[in-house]
Amino acid sequence: MSKNSRVILSKGIKMDRDYKNVLSYSESDMVSLLEEKQVANIRGCSFIKKGDNQVLITVPYGTCLQANYIGFQNEDYSEKWFFGWIDEVEYVSEKTTKIRFTVDSFSTWYEYWEAKTCFVEREHVTDDTIGKHTNPEPVDLGKAYIVENEIFDDYSSQNFATIVSGPPTGQEFTNPARLYNGVLSGLNLTVVKQATADNLNNEISSYVSAGTPERLLRIFQFPSRLGGFSSIISMYSNTIEFSNPTGVNGYTPKNNKLYTYPYKKLVLMATSGDNVELQYELFSENKIRVDGVIQPTTSMKAYPINYRGLSKDYTKSVNLDCNIEVAWTGNAFEEWLARSSVTEAIKGVGMLGSALSGNIAGVVAEGTSMVNDFYQASKSSSGVHGNTSSAGLNIGEGNLGFRLLQESIKSEVAREIDEYFTRYGYNIRELKIPNLNTRPFFNYVKIGQDEEIGYGDVPAMYMEDINRAFRNGVTLWKAHIHLGNYAVNNDI
Repeated sequence: MSKNSRVILSKGIKMDRDYKNVLSYSESDMVSLLEEKQVANIRGCSFIKKGDNQVLITVPYGTCLQANYIGFQNEDYSEKWFFGWIDEVEYVSEKTTKIRFTVDSFSTWYEYWEAKTCFVEREHVTDDTIGKHTNPEPVDLGKAYIVENEIFDDYSSQNFATIVSGPPTGQEFTNPARLYNGVLSGLNLTVVKQATADNLNNEISSYVSAGTPERLLRIFQFPSRLGGFSSIISMYSNTIEFSNPTGVNGYTPKNNKLYTYPYKKLVLMATSGDNVELQYELFSENKIRVDGVIQPTTSMKAYPINYRGLSKDYTKSVNLDCNIEVAWTGNAFEEWLARSSVTEAIKGVGMLGSALSGNIAGVVAEGTSMVNDFYQASKSSSGVHGNTSSAGLNIGEGNLGFRLLQESIKSEVAREIDEYFTRYGYNIRELKIPNLNTRPFFNYVKIGQDEEIGYGDVPAMYMEDINRAFRNGVTLWKAHIHLGNYAVNNDI
């Protein structure tokens, strides 16, 4: 058998046996790398059988010990090069050494197969537009979110409104029915023009003094920003605008997925307790709408607009408790006087008639009855109208309204997750041709456990090694000098 095989022994070759880090080198590039790092380059070796995975070379034992990688070619039979890791160096004689090795299936056959469409679990993407990649990731978000910014839409300032069935004096309304924000009512709703306690007291006194407190059906408060009479007829609306704060709690990520949920989020809350989480990437316009109506049970609602493809997403709304009823008391004696004035005058005329006709007993009886009515009215307790409200605490604190909290994970957690994305790409779970060579320095690819990365002119046993590597996840490096250095700028 002719001795025309070639062997290169090299040192400092960094690919690992588990195929976690590999080179996307052509065969000629691999030969050049081995020649660059060679400790021995021998021609005239005996034919090397791949199954035997060993070779006798005329290189001193000490020289061979420096090498960790081998390349060989049986020139008489094929120009194909094989590459592998040196497993064992055995001393044979002063000038002869036996090398045992394991074939590097990936480097040996990399350019002999072509990637096909398969189910890709993770990879480095080619388009990192914010919001494009939102699949869940197996990362720890930490124990708490940080509030990066807060927007408060304040409705603490209050006004008053009354609901009446008629004016204090005269006839009740004969045709009071009207629409209030699309709701038909047979009562009259009036906003107190200047929201002061004195003005409200005057409004109450006008009915008490006239003896018609029953016409004053309800007094309630409402946020003064809702406006006056025009807001009774039509709905109040306001817009809260916001922007996505730069960075993540002060940290600027390399991977834009960290600008999306759950790493950053919005919390829309009503200070009365209602709240909902929102996602930046689902807004086509960064706006929250606030609606409100002045009604006996005043209500306000905030919700995202142009969100999730909906112009108004009511399913993500929060409601503010603005139902603040005013309790008030009447004056029973004053009401009695107002209602009884005509009657008592008639009684007085009756008493005078009895006296003139000589009916003294009648005069005494009628006078005693009137005095008794007067006494009972003066002792009657004043009626309490309306109810007290529990919303007073938020008003007193100046905390009635809607808050938009812009939250994120802590910067240290964001940095850890960013490094994970830099190393392993994103969870994409997509049927596609994998990205093997699209980033400046390296690409990570992991395919499904039952998938095949591709096909080509590769013996089955070696192709299975390659498929297994991709099923477990593999990082393909463009240059040996950078292999393992994740600090390089590998951005798109």
